[in-house]
Amino acid sequence: MMKTIEWEKRDDRRTWRFALANSRSQSPSSSFAMRGRPDGFQTKAPLAMASFWKQRFQGTCVPNLEIGNEGKRLLSSLFLCAFAFLREFKFSLALFLALALTARAQTNLVPNGDFQAADPLQGWRIDFPYAEPYAKNKMYVKATTENAPAPGGRCVVIQLPPGVAGSEGGKIESAFLPAEPGATYRVEIDCLTWDFAAKTFVEAWIADPQPIPQPDKFRVPADSHHPPLLTIYRAQIPDPKGGSKTWQTVSREFTLPKSRPVGGRDVPPEYLTLKAFTYAGTPNGGKSYFANFRLYKIKGPQ
Repeated sequence: MMKTIEWEKRDDRRTWRFALANSRSQSPSSSFAMRGRPDGFQTKAPLAMASFWKQRFQGTCVPNLEIGNEGKRLLSSLFLCAFAFLREFKFSLALFLALALTARAQTNLVPNGDFQAADPLQGWRIDFPYAEPYAKNKMYVKATTENAPAPGGRCVVIQLPPGVAGSEGGKIESAFLPAEPGATYRVEIDCLTWDFAAKTFVEAWIADPQPIPQPDKFRVPADSHHPPLLTIYRAQIPDPKGGSKTWQTVSREFTLPKSRPVGGRDVPPEYLTLKAFTYAGTPNGGKSYFANFRLYKIKGPQ
């Protein structure tokens, strides 16, 4: 026999009277038929129970329960199912939030990439006396809060005098960072090109197997932090729009080669650097800004 719920309406409040008749079925999912409703609505027991208890807890229903052991078993099963669902939902939500926070909390491998250190240019390479075109580069580069991408932030401005943008340009390069051959990285740089155009790169380096007396644009001399180095790989980032008065973020992903042929043998990269270079085909002076250099390792070697 089918269980029934008698539906009554008293003024603005509802009374549900459960007439649980004899039934052969003890299953919590047995069907209910709701009498007294004009639409002849039928539903499954868990839905009917859930609707009732929702109204019960909201104070919109005055229950008049006439249930026996079978009804108690039904309610017990319903609450067990609801508890299990909520427990799994909370676990899934917590897992999702943890993964999202982990993704957002990736470590920027560029030290002082936002120029917020006590010495804003700490860790940055701006002086290249061994490279003739950039012998005066240090004079053109300074940290500033002028036109910074965010209030209280800092950026670097490369201010070129007349005649320099079209002949040599100006640049800034990060410190040499440990490289992981075969890893996949993501690089991001904020650019405000202002008067000029700009190009940005990631470059990979190895200890120079055959140092030369006068380093060229592919080599750097030894210092207290590293031996003489030779560049063996370059990943160019998409160019920002030139002459823009709006900050732009340029970015790309790249997989660092596991090795490159050098001097007849395959050599794995040892260091990475980020570089921003500004220039223009003009005799005029001007400036470009750069900020927030970021490098993230997003996947290990495969």
